[in-house]
Amino acid sequence: MKCPLEHGNRRFRDWPAPGCAGIGKRFKVNEVIIEGNFGDGMYLKLFSPVMTRTHRCAVTEVKSKGQKELRICDVLEPVLGCHKLVVMEDVIERDYETALNIDATTDVKLQRLLPAHTHYKGAGFSGPR
Repeated sequence: MKCPLEHGNRRFRDWPAPGCAGIGKRFKVNEVIIEGNFGDGMYLKLFSPVMTRTHRCAVTEVKSKGQKELRICDVLEPVLGCHKLVVMEDVIERDYETALNIDATTDVKLQRLLPAHTHYKGAGFSGPR
C-alpha cells in the first residue's frame, strides 16, 4: 500500500502503516496509541483506516508534554538500571554498517546514542562525528 501523501516532489515510499497494522493483528491488540506530537494528528488520520481494514481495535491519540529526553529516560532507565536490555548481535552489526559514510565518517547511531543519552536536552544528539 502506498502512502496517500506527497511532499513536494518526494513521495513517502516506505509507508509503515500496513506493517504496523499487521503486527497489531498478530498480537491481537485492543488499542493502538499514537503520539499526537508526531505529525500533529496527521498520522492518526492516515493510520486509522489502515488499522480498521486489518484489525478492528481502538486507535487513540495522546499529546506528550515535557522534554523528549526526560520521557525517553523515564522509559529506558528501569530496563538499563537492571541490566535487562538485550540487543541482538546482527542489529549491532547492521547499525555499524549503516553508520559508515563514503568519507569514512560515521553518523550518530544506536551504540553512540544510548550511552550518551541523559536527561539534559540535546545531550548525545549533536549530530555526526
